[in-house]
Amino acid sequence: MDRFGVISGCSSGGKSTLIAELAKRRYAVVDEPGRRIVKEELARGGSALPWVDRVAFARRAIAIALTDRAVAGSLDGWVFFDRGLIDAAAALEHMTGKPVLTALGQAKERLNKGLEHGRRGYGDLLTGHCTGQLGLAGAVLGIGTV
Repeated sequence: MDRFGVISGCSSGGKSTLIAELAKRRYAVVDEPGRRIVKEELARGGSALPWVDRVAFARRAIAIALTDRAVAGSLDGWVFFDRGLIDAAAALEHMTGKPVLTALGQAKERLNKGLEHGRRGYGDLLTGHCTGQLGLAGAVLGIGTV
């Protein structure tokens, strides 16, 4: 999994902009589970939405992220995830108080040490203390050249 990178950070922090740029440069990218869930749930009138049932939403995001990782294992080269397992697991743990990250096995989401984005802790993400729209220039600042 040394060729997996997870782009994580605050809302409007430039994650999706960076993912789009990586895709343009022909890297394999995986869209954020949350965006896919919202689209599917709205289309079918479902309730696993963050503003309706946050716990169901987070559990579904974990399931999708695990599937994404399994599928990405068959891809060649670098694979970049727009958020992923650790984001969903940290959110579920925050909401329920149960040790979700431990239960999943922290080794499942081992990040490549050379890649970072959104250096703030997950506490800031969950409490809404992150602000600012970075755009591509700000998003690549913490990552450097890939």
